[in-house]
Amino acid sequence: MLRILHIIPLMIGLASPLHAQTLIGDWNCLEQLPEGEVHSQVTFKPNGRMHAKIQYKIAFPDAEILGTARYKGKFGYTAEGHLTDIPMSAKITSLTGNGMDIKNSEFARQLKAALLEDNGTLAEIKVLTSSQLVIRADGRDITCKRPQGYLGS
Repeated sequence: MLRILHIIPLMIGLASPLHAQTLIGDWNCLEQLPEGEVHSQVTFKPNGRMHAKIQYKIAFPDAEILGTARYKGKFGYTAEGHLTDIPMSAKITSLTGNGMDIKNSEFARQLKAALLEDNGTLAEIKVLTSSQLVIRADGRDITCKRPQGYLGS
């Protein structure tokens, strides 16, 4: 379960100018998990940095977890075509379990630690166009689209 939020930081940039230019800018992303889903607003910057606003809704048999977080990192692209990420900062901005505030709980600290974990996991870009991005990480796809009305960075 601690992997819930660490997938988003794996959405990283590309080194080649063509790919980097296509990736740079704002994306709205969705990752479907067995327990729920994670939505994120991600911005890739030309200077190799990225930031994300993350919203998640996770349902377990005994609890529904709702929350938001912010993440900042540095991104890159390996010669083999994999995405890399170096976490810089993370903050859990809200977290509830069954409607109760758990933002200051051990669970929240574990989620933040998962966001900041640099475990060397690589992700693969499956699709990258000017309007669509699909990333495969940990055996699951993260699908992204440009925000409505997006005109570029």
